[in-house]
Amino acid sequence: MFFRLILGISITSFLLTILLVLGDSPSFRNTPIQHARHQLIQLFGKLNNFYNYVDQKTNGKFVQYLGWLVPIGYLIVITVCFQQFWVKTKPMIEVGSIELSYILLSMALVYVATVLCVLSDPGLVDSKSLKGYPYQPNQLIFFRDNKCNTCQIVKPARSKHCSLWTVITRTTDANKVTGIFLIICIIFTPIVVLFTGLHLRYIYLGVTTNELDKWGEIEHLVELELLYKVSPSIDNEVYVEKARDSSGATVYISLKDETILLHEAKSLGYDITPVVSVVDDLVNDYDRGFWNNFKDRVLV
Repeated sequence: MFFRLILGISITSFLLTILLVLGDSPSFRNTPIQHARHQLIQLFGKLNNFYNYVDQKTNGKFVQYLGWLVPIGYLIVITVCFQQFWVKTKPMIEVGSIELSYILLSMALVYVATVLCVLSDPGLVDSKSLKGYPYQPNQLIFFRDNKCNTCQIVKPARSKHCSLWTVITRTTDANKVTGIFLIICIIFTPIVVLFTGLHLRYIYLGVTTNELDKWGEIEHLVELELLYKVSPSIDNEVYVEKARDSSGATVYISLKDETILLHEAKSLGYDITPVVSVVDDLVNDYDRGFWNNFKDRVLV
C-alpha cells in the first residue's frame, strides 16, 4: 500500500512537471493542456500569496525558516535510505573494496552536491549587480523596461523570477526502500543521460531553458509568417507581429505586450521585412560559442 502511494505521488509529480514545462508550448496553444497549465500556475500563485501573507504576519521569518525544510527534509530522506541500505541490503550482497569505495564516494557526493546547491549564490538581481550586468535586451525575447509580474521591478535580460514547489516523502520500510532504489536507478539513469545531453545542446545553442520557450514562440511566429522586422524601430522595438484588429484591419503589434504599434494603412516610411528563417534572419546575441557558454553556465 505504501509503495503504491509513493509510486502514485511520483507519477503525479512527473505529470505535473511535464504539464508545467511543456504545457505552454506553441503546439498546445488554446488547448485544454495550456488551460490546465494556466489553472495550475494560478493555484501556485494563490499558495504563494498565502505564504507571503503568513510571512508578513511573522515579520518575514516564516518563509525564511520554511525554506530550510526542503534541504533538511531531503537530507533526512536520503540519510534514512542510506541507513536502510547499510542495515538491510549490504549484508545480503558481496561487496569488494573497489565496490565499497564507489558506494561510499557516491553517497558522499550526494551530500556534497546538496550542500553546494543550498549554499551557492544564484545571483540576486539588484541595483549593485545591475551595474556590471553583461546582458542587454535584444528586443526579440527580452525587452527594455520589462517588469517582473511577481516583483513588479524591471527584469533584465536572461533573468527569471525563481519560485520553488517541492513535495518530500520518507519511508522506513526496508524492502520498499530497496525496491524504490532499484526503480529509481532503472528510471533515472537514462533520464540523467538525456537530461545532460539536452542541456549540453542548450549550451551549444547559447540558450537557457527559459529562453528556449521564448525562441519557440519566435519560431512559431516565423512558421506562420507573422514575424516582421521593422525599420526604423518603433518604441525601440525592431521586431513586430502581424495581426488583425477588431475591425479586421492589418496591424503590427508589440512582441512585448501585444499593443498595436503600427497600422498597415499608415506604414508609409517604414521598411517592413518578413522574417523567413530563424537561422538566417535572426541572431542570438547571447550565444558566445560553446566553450564560453559552458563557462558562463557552469563555471561562473
